[in-house]
Amino acid sequence: MTTSTPRPELTPYLAAFERRQARWRTNGGSPWTALRRRAMERFVALGFPTPRQEAWRNTSLAPLVGTTFDEPEASAPPAVAASLVNRLALDGCEAAILVFVNGRFAPELSRWGPLPKGVRCGSLAAAMTEDDPVIGEHLGRHADAEGQALVALNTALMDDGLHLAVEPGVSVEGPIHALHLTTPEREPIATHPRSLIVLGAGARLTLVETYAGPEGAVYFCNPVTEIVVGEGATLDHYRLQMESEAAFHVGAVQLDQAGGSVGATSSISVGGRLARHDIGACLAGEGIVARLKGLYLVKGAQHVDHHTFLDHAEPRCDSYELYKGILADQASGVFAGRIRVRPGAQKTDAKQSNRGLLLSEEATLDSQPQLEIYADDVKCTHGATIGQFDPQTLYYLRTRGIAESEARALLTFAFANEMIEQIEVVPLRERLERLVQTRFQGVAGGN
Repeated sequence: MTTSTPRPELTPYLAAFERRQARWRTNGGSPWTALRRRAMERFVALGFPTPRQEAWRNTSLAPLVGTTFDEPEASAPPAVAASLVNRLALDGCEAAILVFVNGRFAPELSRWGPLPKGVRCGSLAAAMTEDDPVIGEHLGRHADAEGQALVALNTALMDDGLHLAVEPGVSVEGPIHALHLTTPEREPIATHPRSLIVLGAGARLTLVETYAGPEGAVYFCNPVTEIVVGEGATLDHYRLQMESEAAFHVGAVQLDQAGGSVGATSSISVGGRLARHDIGACLAGEGIVARLKGLYLVKGAQHVDHHTFLDHAEPRCDSYELYKGILADQASGVFAGRIRVRPGAQKTDAKQSNRGLLLSEEATLDSQPQLEIYADDVKCTHGATIGQFDPQTLYYLRTRGIAESEARALLTFAFANEMIEQIEVVPLRERLERLVQTRFQGVAGGN
């Protein structure tokens, strides 16, 4: 693979790659060997990102790099997974609840509903061995394994994940819920789930991805989701990160849209000791509508980082971006939103906003909006507001006989509810409403 000696922190991942290569050869080889090998070579060349790189200036992976992670055992899902499924599966997802444990599809824990003809979903590993034409056309062709080290690592080590293809004109009426669980039994483990979602022309789909694990467990989840939305198709995508608050989560989503499509991806981040989300959207046809939304709720010493990139490649497209965060105690957050309007992408309408509510003097949020405009007939705006409770509003509520702690709780919920009320999946919306109501109890009066 390479003649140079890799850095010590990379050797466990190289060893994991070689073990996987041996297993794939034993199972008859894999047509994906070349892709995986190129990705591992790229990961070795890039190494783990450091704060010396601009995109990682405010997020250090040193605690992750300094932790040794084992590979999950290729065995039946541990019993704890079943209890997590019972607790986290969303009621009302009649189409399907697909469960993945430690990066691998767990059909015995999954629940199947009445999916319409023209929908294929399940194990990505199985689809990779069946010469599925959708896999051949799209897997590894959208997420940036050349420039993003953790995407390269996922591509090199991807074993399994979600495969979901909706044929042209097919509408999936109920939400599909993909539940990704990481359940270390003894030592910390690392998992690299890969998901590929492809909607044909005119198709419609609502998808919820949840990432979670047992509270207090130490692990590293490094997922990548590639989404392709065909011409005139409609996607509503939610990504709920509820990892253990001792875990590391570094994930990437790439949304590529064709002309006339409507695509929305919403990132909700609650768990994780350190959580990083890279979300990209490429508007590669005329008349596209793209919506990127996010809500992060962190406390203690948690750190959450969202980096977004909206690429307006063609004329007459609209994008709307809103990220809101509530941070308590010593929690820290980063939002970096980049919008690029390419030459010729006239009549672009792009709006970006980031708002942060700090519940303590020690909480911090760094906001970095960016616009790159290479066309002259466009409407582009961006803005960021970060602050604590408005004293006048708090005083007004207290003069109406509302206790200070209750007033702070009401204002915290109202701040988050602007995002929550936009969620179309009712069970998910209700879960987040309950979460916000309880998340900051005992800390909302800190400032």
